[in-house]
Amino acid sequence: MRRGLLPLVTLLAAGCASSSTTAPTPAPAPPARSYAAHPGFDSYYYPGDSALRAWRAPASPYRWVGFYLAAPCHRESSWSGRRQTIHALGWGIAVLYVGQQTWEGQAQVAAPAVPPSAAVTTAPPADSLIRDTLRAPGDSVRVPGDTLPRATASAAAAPPACAVSVLTAARGTADGADAVARAAAEGFAAGTVIFLDVERMERIPQAMHDYHRAWVRAVVADGRFRPGLYCHTRNAAELHAAVQAELAAAGVAAPPHVWVASGTGFDVTKRPEEVGHPFATVWQGAFDVRETWGGVTLRIDANVARTPSPSSP
Repeated sequence: MRRGLLPLVTLLAAGCASSSTTAPTPAPAPPARSYAAHPGFDSYYYPGDSALRAWRAPASPYRWVGFYLAAPCHRESSWSGRRQTIHALGWGIAVLYVGQQTWEGQAQVAAPAVPPSAAVTTAPPADSLIRDTLRAPGDSVRVPGDTLPRATASAAAAPPACAVSVLTAARGTADGADAVARAAAEGFAAGTVIFLDVERMERIPQAMHDYHRAWVRAVVADGRFRPGLYCHTRNAAELHAAVQAELAAAGVAAPPHVWVASGTGFDVTKRPEEVGHPFATVWQGAFDVRETWGGVTLRIDANVARTPSPSSP
């Protein structure tokens, strides 16, 4: 081999060696999901500050959380006092008030007088759950180090009774005033929507109509907040019409805010009205599911809403 050819041969050999060790081109990342609305989640207990940090967008698809006011049929206060923290962490909010129910086809079980979340000062390890006897649908796994409010005399005191026997107009008026007082105490802005939680019924008895309509009238009459309604798709059209009639009678032209629950055809990429009701502003469609985002697992109900903060004025 001639001396003049040595550099060329050396370069060719080096090029071959280099090409044989080059890493393969990585596969393209899957396309990002497109969201037609604003996904959010709710859970019975406050999931913890660290969990909300871990799940904050873009780590998860969720943009807002359900905020449970202490109420007759939600005798648990772990969400109380968390509004400012939730806002500071960048989350929107949907405010819920679980009022009286018909308890149709299910046992009526009152929550403990001292909620599990208020009875401890530090959350359990992330891999532990509150024991089954105390766990409710939507309960979540908390993250170590999250502090929870210590039980106080006011927290331990029995809240308004939750019973079929008080499913009346008079109780609706009282619970409407209670919802307003609790939302104000949490510091929610004027015009915030409070969703009255009405669970599924085969048929809506007159007692329920008397109750929820009185609740709506009480919230409207106070003037600080706006009434909304959470209900099952089976009852949505009838309840929507009833609430709309109450608002019209009170001179409120704006349509009611209605949060509809139905698991049929749900996906977080869909719009609320795709639940089958054009008036739906929120659709809850995945129930008691475990999801992991940012290394934190929670058990949640998944929703989509028209706005990134369904209760905001």
